Amino acid sequence: MGTETNTLPIRRRRRSWELGEAHHDSMQRAWPAISKTRMVFGLAAAPLIPCTVFWLWIWLTRSEDLHLGDFILTGGVSTGLGMCWFIGAGSLFLVWLGRTYGTVGRFNCLALGATLTFAMPILSASYDLAVTPEPDVGGSLGYLLAAASGLILAPIGILGGWVLWRLAIRPAARPLSEMADVF
Repeated sequence: MGTETNTLPIRRRRRSWELGEAHHDSMQRAWPAISKTRMVFGLAAAPLIPCTVFWLWIWLTRSEDLHLGDFILTGGVSTGLGMCWFIGAGSLFLVWLGRTYGTVGRFNCLALGATLTFAMPILSASYDLAVTPEPDVGGSLGYLLAAASGLILAPIGILGGWVLWRLAIRPAARPLSEMADVF
């Protein structure tokens, strides 16, 4: 007994957004109604919590190597790199999603936050491998540990995706017919 994919509801929803009608699910916003400036601001704010947790975790596990001043400097640089990562990759994904489907939903934002947070430790390990002459990554074991760290941090990335949804996507104007149902 297999499951069949019915594309009719997806086509109806797409058509209702094109006509300016609201779908009963208000957890989606039409792509043209989303402010691109707010989107970049939301993508910049989204990695703050995951980056802070990631570097607190690094500091606690390697506390004998890092002092508080080093932690603040490293944490600031890593948060800036995390913001660049979220803004670059997140913008590409949201533009692709918005142009392809015409809507951006809350689930898309949550999944984006989790995915980008999962990739952060792997990118950090790759950066350490590329920059330092004698990397402390540990070869393939280091990448395996970075992937495990990413899996642990991914639920915190969902919180970053919620920040993106709340600051950037949700404030977008809903179609007029959805607001007219109230009156």
